[in-house]
Parts: sequence; C-alpha cells; structure tokens
Amino acid sequence: MEKLDIPQGTLDLMILTILAREPMHGYGISQRLAVLSHEQFHVNPGSLFPSLYRLEQDGKLKAEWRPTENNRRAKYYRLTAAGRRQLEQHRERWNRVSAVEPSLVRRNQRLGGRMTLLHRLASILRWIVRRDRAEKDLHDEVQAFADMAAADRRRGGASATEAQRLAVLDLGGVEQTKERVRASRYGAWLDVVGRDVRYGLRQVRHSPAFSGIAIATLALGIGVNAAMFSVVDAVLIRPLPYADADRLVMIWDDASRTGGKPKFFSTPPEWHEWRRDNTVFTDIAASQPGDAALSGNGEPEELPARKVSGNFWSVLGAQPLLGRVFTEDEDTRGSRVVVISYGLWQRRFGASPDVLGRTITLNDSSYQVIGIMPREFYFMPARDVDIWMPTSFSPAMLNNWGWHDVHCVARLKPGVSLNQAREAMATLSLRLSAQHVPLARSAVVTPLREELAGKTYMSLIVLLGAAGAVLLIACVNLANLLLARGAVRRREVAVRAALGAGPGRLITQFLIESLVLAGLGALAGLALAIPVMRFLETLVPQTMAAVHLTLDWRVLAVSAAIAITAGVTFGLAPAIRVVVPEPAAIRFNIPSSSPKRLLPLYS
Repeated sequence: MEKLDIPQGTLDLMILTILAREPMHGYGISQRLAVLSHEQFHVNPGSLFPSLYRLEQDGKLKAEWRPTENNRRAKYYRLTAAGRRQLEQHRERWNRVSAVEPSLVRRNQRLGGRMTLLHRLASILRWIVRRDRAEKDLHDEVQAFADMAAADRRRGGASATEAQRLAVLDLGGVEQTKERVRASRYGAWLDVVGRDVRYGLRQVRHSPAFSGIAIATLALGIGVNAAMFSVVDAVLIRPLPYADADRLVMIWDDASRTGGKPKFFSTPPEWHEWRRDNTVFTDIAASQPGDAALSGNGEPEELPARKVSGNFWSVLGAQPLLGRVFTEDEDTRGSRVVVISYGLWQRRFGASPDVLGRTITLNDSSYQVIGIMPREFYFMPARDVDIWMPTSFSPAMLNNWGWHDVHCVARLKPGVSLNQAREAMATLSLRLSAQHVPLARSAVVTPLREELAGKTYMSLIVLLGAAGAVLLIACVNLANLLLARGAVRRREVAVRAALGAGPGRLITQFLIESLVLAGLGALAGLALAIPVMRFLETLVPQTMAAVHLTLDWRVLAVSAAIAITAGVTFGLAPAIRVVVPEPAAIRFNIPSSSPKRLLPLYS
C-alpha cells in the first residue's frame, strides 16, 4: 500500500505527542512516527527537520547535544512547558471543544501568541549573532540523521556504499534538507534580502555609467522632495508653540460692504463687546501694534513691540521662560510692566536672570521687566517682536468704533466647530455694529495656522506638487532605462529560472536591485537637500518663528518612504516585463555561419 504524507499541522502535533514521553533525536522521532502510524504514513525528513526547527523557534521544544546509545553525537529534543500547554490545549479542544469556556480559550491564545512572538524574535536574534554555530549544528544534525539511517540499512543487509546512498536519498539530499530548514526559519527572508542587496551593489559597480545616471536622477527627485517636505513640515505640520493650537482662531472685520477688505482689523469696542457677548469662545484676546524706544544702559534702540490684553497669555496658553506675565488687573490699571523676548534678553542683557524686576526706559517712561518668553514663542504680525506691554485701553478707545488696529485671537469652546463659530460671530457682529455704525459689518473667523502661514500656504502646496512631479518624471525615465537594460539581462533571467527560481523570486530580486539604486539615490539626495533647505528657509513667513531646516527624523523618515516608493514604482514594471515565467531553454548566440538553435540546459 502506498504510504501517505503527514499533513504539516498533524506532524507538529504528533511530534509534541512523541516528545511528551521522553526526549528524542530527529531520527528516533521519524522511526517512532512510522511505528505510531503503523507504517501508513511516510515521514519525509525534508518536512520533519523544518517542523522541529520551527517548534524550537516557537519555544515549544528545547534542544541539546548529547551521545546516543550507540555513542554517536546527536541533537535531542525535549518538550518545554509551552509545548506541553499547546499539547494539552489540542487534546482539550479535541475531546471537549463544545464545553470549553470561550473567554478562557481566547485568553490562552493571546498569551500563547505573545510568548510565541517573543520566542521567534529571540530565535531571529540568535540566528543573526550565532550564524556560524547554527550552521554547524544544522550540518551535524542532518549528517547524524543520515548516518543513523545508513546504519539501519547496513543492519538490513545493504553494503556500506549502498546504505549511505539510500540514506541520502531517503533524506532528500543533505544540502537540500539544510536549505529547506533555512527557508523555514523565522527571518529567513533576511538572508535572501542580504544576498540580493549584495548582488545589487555588485551590479552598481559593474555598470557605473548606468548606475551614475540612475543615482543622479533619483538624487534630484528625492533631494528636492526631502527639502520641500522639511519646509512644509515647519510651516504647515509642526505644532504651533501654543496649548491646543488647533482650537485657536483669528477674528476679523468684514469691511467688504463698505468697499473695504473682506478681512480687516477690528476695533477696541468690538473686541470688548465680542468678548462679553459671544457664546462660542472661552475667551478673546486683543493685540495692537506698538513702538518701543529703549534707552539707558547702552545705545538707544528702536524695538518692535506689541500691546496685548491681560488675557492674551491665557488664551494662547503661553508660559514665560522666566518670571511671569502681566495680569488682566495690571492691564486694566495701566501698570507699566513688560515681558521681553528671548532674543532681546540674550542680546541686550547678556542672558542675565537679574533682568527680572529691573526697570528699563521705554518711550521715555519707566517699565519693570517681569518676564522673559521662550525662544520659540512668536505671534502675529511678525516673528521679531521684542516687547510685550499691556494695551490698557482708555474709555475713549473702548468707544471708538472707527479705530481699526486690533488683532483678535480667540479660543474655541470644547465641542464648538469652526463653522459654528463663524455663524455665531457673523450674527453677533452684525447685531452689535448696527447699533454704532451706519453700515453693519460682519465678522470673519479663520484658523490661526492659516493666518500665520499666509500666502505661503498655497505656494508651498504648489511647490510640493512640482517636486512630486519631478520625482514622477525621474521614475518614468528610470523605468524606461531599466526596460532597456532588462533586454540585455534576459539570458541571466533564463539561467536563474532554469535553475529553479520562480517568477516571484526573480521579480523580488529585480525589485531589491531597484531599491538599492533608490537607497543610493536617497543618500545623494539628502546631501543635495541641505543647500536647497537654505534657500527654502526664506519662504517661511515673517509671521512665524525663524526656522533652521535640518535633516531631522521626520525628513529622514519621509526620504526613506519616498525612496522605497520610488524604487518600487520604477522597478516593478520592468521586473515583470523582463522576467520570463518558465523558460525551458536558453538561446545562445551562434556565429552567423551556423544556424541558431535551442540548446538544453542539461544534456
């Protein structure tokens, strides 16, 4: 009767069952499997060894080398606690599957999954660190199996040479079995990738002209995109230096009905009334332009300054680096206190902490320095403001509905959307202004980031799209180059396919070669990106803090993603086009005097 092959899952379970009785080496396990199955199943060593190694990597088995009863050195396997648990779970599910508590099964499976993952990671690490020893152990174990099988053959009457030959045949070949075990290892793909990467680097070295053109083309595309992302990240993605900055908005007058701008400065009374009557903001702060002539203790200096309301700091959620900020009470009373910038503190006062509490002269009046803001703090309309002082609106100013010089910044209440705020403020502004001006005016609410980015927002989006187009063009050109190059490599592909490499393996090799080119192009592109970044720094709007664009982890991560995407994009189509599915023969170039014919790979 023809013997049946044991299915993989059943083989694992049978191995665990056998080893639950006593530790055993591979050949002993194969013999015990044949006995237990009453010679009905065929145990292929090419399947047995991968199963043993997989169970060992999963932590179900533990192995050690020791002498056999015939004084041979063999690798003995024994069941671990995790292996016994798995065996018991299999038995329990088999005998009482309907009675098992589902939650207990799920909990055990989750625990087993976590432990298996840890064992697999540890196995991969051991394979990387102790590769030579692992290879030697594998060779010794397979050779010991063959020797034991040959010994059994000799006891059955076969000659030594015939016994050894039959043992190797039963094994399926020593090297073939070892290769199957390597392929079944967790992390075996690392070996494949490593070999393909080394081969790809050799291809780069052997084709310097082609490789130089490809790398230069990719360097241009990846470098420009990396530089563009760095400035887009700085302006549009990175968090603003305020607490919960996405909830901050700017409020403007809509003066379009009177022939003015659709976004115009508000007035002091509007800020005062909006703050009192609105229902969509936790608070609204005001900011006015100001001038500050600093004199005394050095050369006189004109400093950019802003007047801000006492609640300005709480609306933004900004905290000083040193000292404190002024309060609403100090703002209302007109206290002569100021908060200075980090830059002014460094430049004018030598970064001395003694500046806190010091009296300085601004506009021929004495002010007390009470706080220093962090280096990264800024606010509209410019990044270089050095002095913040209280607005201290007078009663006359709070009744002047024609004095448009106030920036209003507000924080949305929790649960209030931007559209709800726009509708509510438009209605409130129309109602309030109708009582004080001939033509009622509405209000416009815009996100703070949009105002800080200004017109640069669309410019950056357009430039980013252009950079992407450059990369796409580079990928198309490289795809054409690889297609042309692939025609030359058809013979190489045919040889590899004839030796057993399938289409998937060949496509993987070509893709990794493309990724090698993309990686080298990315390295060259990052070097190119640095001078491009210096130019793009000038595109950062004046309303935002000055930035020094660098190759930080974000830029490196995006560059890596771009390189991988580009490598797959320009490498996949040529790889599929070049790979011949199943070539049965190789066409060799024959001199023109002789007819061309197909020669088989093997005679």
